[in-house]
Amino acid sequence: MMSMRMITGLSKPWRRRVLAVALLALAALLAGGILILAGRAADSRVRETEAAMRTRLLMKTQRVVSAINPVLAAGVAANPTDTSAPGFVRIAGQMRAMYRQDTASVEWVYVMTEDERGIVFGPDNSIPEEDGYGTAGQVYDDAPPEARQCFRNREAVVSAPYTDKWGTYVSAFVPLLDRHTGKVIVTVGMDVPLRVWEAQLRPVRNQPYVIALCVIACLLGGGLLVHRHNRRQRPERLHLKTWIVAPVALVGGLAILSYVAYEFNRTVAEIRNETTRVTSRSDRKWAQMLAAPTALIGTQTNELTADRRLIAAWQTGDRAQLRALLENYRQQWRERDIGQLALLAPDGTVVWPLAPDGGSYGRVDHKLMRVVRATGEDAWGIVPVGDSPLAYRYLRPWRVDGRLLGYVDAG
Repeated sequence: MMSMRMITGLSKPWRRRVLAVALLALAALLAGGILILAGRAADSRVRETEAAMRTRLLMKTQRVVSAINPVLAAGVAANPTDTSAPGFVRIAGQMRAMYRQDTASVEWVYVMTEDERGIVFGPDNSIPEEDGYGTAGQVYDDAPPEARQCFRNREAVVSAPYTDKWGTYVSAFVPLLDRHTGKVIVTVGMDVPLRVWEAQLRPVRNQPYVIALCVIACLLGGGLLVHRHNRRQRPERLHLKTWIVAPVALVGGLAILSYVAYEFNRTVAEIRNETTRVTSRSDRKWAQMLAAPTALIGTQTNELTADRRLIAAWQTGDRAQLRALLENYRQQWRERDIGQLALLAPDGTVVWPLAPDGGSYGRVDHKLMRVVRATGEDAWGIVPVGDSPLAYRYLRPWRVDGRLLGYVDAG
């Protein structure tokens, strides 16, 4: 390396050239170091953001699974090609309802079962009038390994990017388990196109580089300003003055602010990710708690809404027959720890049971009713009911030949 004595022994023009080259090399090293730090920060942020995206996708898929009646799912698993079966039609409607909630990122929501042929498609979010159920009963011969892993390990999983005959996706797979045997009844898949997935990650990956380039630009700009000012000054006047300190302080301050902003965003992302993980675990525990009563009430309401005697009494207005049949059902349900049974008119008015004065208990308009009206599907959950702060309710639309007779409110 050239020593300072050798530099000072050079002529003035050469001395300037050597110093300029040294400064350029130092600037290049500094810029390279900043870009390397930016790259590491970008990789870290992408990993954190992608982990949060995977957790959110898993949570959305878990919500779909928790809404499926296990009894209906078992019927679909036994015959996934029967697209006219009530269970198939109902679950397909739930797939479409979930898809409509997130059409911007989700492309497919579907049910899969497994038999001796392999993984087989069931209901999905296709619109029957436009697409039919083209994949129902098809063997998923190019399924990603995570789909098979979900059936084998009975655990929810999010896949790495993969390509099948429909495109390239990142998918979540969540099994619906039989609460008695622990076996997989069906698995629900939710597909996000890889282009959408990467588009959500792109701003996260680019932000550290943008900040780094701004810092480098400020450094270069400050250096050029100092250099131009120095060339106009005589050597004896080149002291450490404000016009030298100010650009350096500005650039240093920007660098510190950028680092503080990055650390703050990283801390917020970690808190958000941990909150998402805790929420996901809570959702799974909550879904497990509600699975048993939901399956039981779903089975009982299937029987009630298919009772031809009850349908005839309701349509003809035979209140005596209606009361006798419903009292019998209520007695049977109480033996199974189902304490609530009510029939509602299409506008939500309670038709049965009657109030002590012979009138109606009023109109039901809690959150589940709004969900059922919006989706046309069963809904259940914990809602405020009457004088009770919170109660479990299962609300089913009662249809006969496509016509809405009313609603069954159980709990």
